Amino acid sequence: MQSATFDWVDVMRADGVDVGVFAAAGHRSPTVTCITLPEGILGPDVVGAMRERGWVIGGGYSRLKETTIRIGHMGDHRLDDLTQLLEALGEVLR
Repeated sequence: MQSATFDWVDVMRADGVDVGVFAAAGHRSPTVTCITLPEGILGPDVVGAMRERGWVIGGGYSRLKETTIRIGHMGDHRLDDLTQLLEALGEVLR
């Protein structure tokens, strides 16, 4: 699930959407990915828009609250669910 999220980030960047993985390679958690957002798109707004679509994602913490979101990879999740979530997230970010 982590690698599917990283692949999604790469596709979004190739499509001109300025997202990224916050943590540097070698320091990334296998249980959650922190995604940096394009300038002008606020984390709380993205979290709310995803909630309206029926998805729960995490917002960033503290100084990262406005500029990041978090996607969990543990618990009762399936790759199909993650794929659908990432499709909805792509719509929100475009």
